[in-house]
Amino acid sequence: MNRPSTAKRIRQNATKARRNRAILSELKTRLKAVRVALDARDLKTAAALLPPVASSLGRAASKKIITKARASRTTGRLAKRLHQLSASAS
Repeated sequence: MNRPSTAKRIRQNATKARRNRAILSELKTRLKAVRVALDARDLKTAAALLPPVASSLGRAASKKIITKARASRTTGRLAKRLHQLSASAS
């Protein structure tokens, strides 16, 4: 039998794992929506979706679900693609 503190830690870890998995799943869904819009060259939709995605990436990084470097790199790459497409469109 686990000690009470160990049992509590096991419960806490399970709760955090569920929360982290849900946040990561939602983040992947949002990222996919932006990438699909960029692939379809739908600049208006991509531009509207990018700020909330960047915010979600930052929030996930602050909660240590993903690294700060990954959040920054992903945000930068998406912004770069959007900028390149908008420059080539005009």
